[in-house]
Parts: sequence; C-alpha cells; structure tokens
Amino acid sequence: MGIYSGCISGSIFVLNKSLKIVVRQLSEFEQWETQTKIAISLCFKLTILRFFNSTLVLVWINRDFADKWFESGGLIYEANVLLAINMLAAPGLTLFEPGIVIKKLKICREKMKGDQCKLTQREANQLSEGHQFDIADKLSEYIAHIMAALFFSPVIPQAIVFGFIGTVLNYWAAKISLLRFAKMPEMFSDLIISFFANFLPYAIFIWACAFLYYPLRLEYTVDKWRNDHKLKFDDETNESMIDENIKSISSVALLIALFYIFMPIRSCINCLIGE
Repeated sequence: MGIYSGCISGSIFVLNKSLKIVVRQLSEFEQWETQTKIAISLCFKLTILRFFNSTLVLVWINRDFADKWFESGGLIYEANVLLAINMLAAPGLTLFEPGIVIKKLKICREKMKGDQCKLTQREANQLSEGHQFDIADKLSEYIAHIMAALFFSPVIPQAIVFGFIGTVLNYWAAKISLLRFAKMPEMFSDLIISFFANFLPYAIFIWACAFLYYPLRLEYTVDKWRNDHKLKFDDETNESMIDENIKSISSVALLIALFYIFMPIRSCINCLIGE
C-alpha cells in the first residue's frame, strides 16, 4: 500500500511538470503586451494548478478515509512523500535537466574524437550554448511547494521543515544553474517580483482553511463511525475528540485571514512607504 501511495505522489509531481507545456500554449492566446506580463500570467496559472493538484486532489481522494489518514498509505504518508519529492526533485532537475545532461555528454563525445571531430563553428557554438532558464516555471514550483507545505502543516508539523529546506535548495540550485549552465535569461521588469511578493502573504488564508478543515473532518468521521455502529459511550467518551479551543482558534485565524484579504492593508502600507 505504501509503494502504491508513493507512486501516486510521484505521478502527481510528473503531472505538475507536464502542466507547463499545456499552460504555456494557452498563455500564448492571451496576447500580453510584454514578456513580464506573459511570465506573470504563466507563473500564476501554474502555481494555482500545481497547488490544487498537489493538495486538494489528495485531500479530496482521502476525504472519506479520515480514520486512516495516519496509517501507511494514508493521506499523511502520501503528503509526506509528495513534499519530499517536491523538496528534492525540483532543485535536482534545475541542476540536472535532461537537456543539460545530454549536451554535456555530446560535448564529451566530440572532445574524445579529437582531430576527427567534424563540427562546424556554428554547431560547436550551439552545442556549447547554455539552456534557457525558465523563471516562470521555477518560481511557480517554489511557490506551489511553499503553499503545499503550509496547507499540510496542521497535520504534518515537519511540512514547515520541508518548506524551509526546499527554499534553501531551490535558491542554491537556481544560483548555480544561472551562473554555470544557463544562458542569459530574458529580461523582466520588477513587476514580476512585486506581484508575487504581494501574492505570497495571502497563503495565510490557505493555512487558516487547512487548520480549520482537518479537525472538523476528523471529528465528522468519528461521529459518523459512532452513529453507523450505534455504539453507546459514557459521557466522558462521547465528548468531542477535538478540543473546542482548537476550533475556536482556527476560526479566528480564518477571520483574520479574510480581514487581511478584503481590507486594503498592503495598499495602505505601500502608500505610507511611498510617502
């Protein structure tokens, strides 16, 4: 069961990587005026789709099996595997993309030929040219990983650690790739940074929803199990398995997140800083 669940998590990662091809084709029909706006549109769509695919799909599939979430092959196991794959595979593919590896092997093969090499100068230049660093794709992978870590953190405390390690690995992988392997990336304005810098704080809403969903779903499953089996419990056992304080704090956190979203807090801060 654990191997089967691990394969599911791995297939989700592969699907997330494949989404780039489809979304990029769709973004070309939007006819944005600048490369920066194209990159923002692509990155935003990829982030939302990858987050939904990495989190809500798993939760939806396991919604009726909350009593088995913490067993081998359950939601917690699948989420741990997926977070670990995102943490390691994304930076790994940044450094060891198939295109990079193939080019390096071709260069080694041509060097081994020595004087027998028949490459033209144009072909040699193309072979030595670095790959295109896709900023929208890499930024989307990172933000989706952080959002998934926040979403699972109420039931997987080490998810925060996964997010932190993923941040460090993504930073160094992108830095090494840009300095050593990639060619000069496309030039973007600072709009792409400011857009996602303003977008990331809204992840608190995701965390608040998750913090409220998991206890309520577990409590619903237990109550349903009690009713289905029509078991009699004493007054102490029949109490709710979820502390009321947890639900109250979760509700308050959700209200704070909604208040932050609908009130122009960041706009006011930006105006004060601008002044």
